[in-house]
Amino acid sequence: MAHDETALMRARSAFRGARWFLRGVLAWLTLKPGSRPRRKAAQILAGLAERVKAHPRLATLARHLLSHIPALRDRLQSGLRAERARHLSFGRDDVFLSYTAGGELDLGDENEEVRELYQRLARARARLRRESGNA
Repeated sequence: MAHDETALMRARSAFRGARWFLRGVLAWLTLKPGSRPRRKAAQILAGLAERVKAHPRLATLARHLLSHIPALRDRLQSGLRAERARHLSFGRDDVFLSYTAGGELDLGDENEEVRELYQRLARARARLRRESGNA
């Protein structure tokens, strides 16, 4: 009887693993939101857009070509807006979150990802304050 239960547990585990793998494969193939290929495609698109914007003649040509395909133009623009919003790139100056007491947040014990997140939030906060006139 114990042998049957062990075999059943192994079969369930194998089935769950296969189901997890197939869901992942389908997410990659269909470029589901949040999947790595979709994120990479968005990053490549944003990088390509920056390169095109850096060359005015190429930007003019791209705008002209996309004017003939409004659906593609709108899709690319919305994708670029979403990628920009996701990254919140406001420059690389070191800005720290400060509190009303005037002290700076000590991030010395945090890992690099946490420090970068706090710095991005602080840059976003500083930018919003400048834009709203509350600087």
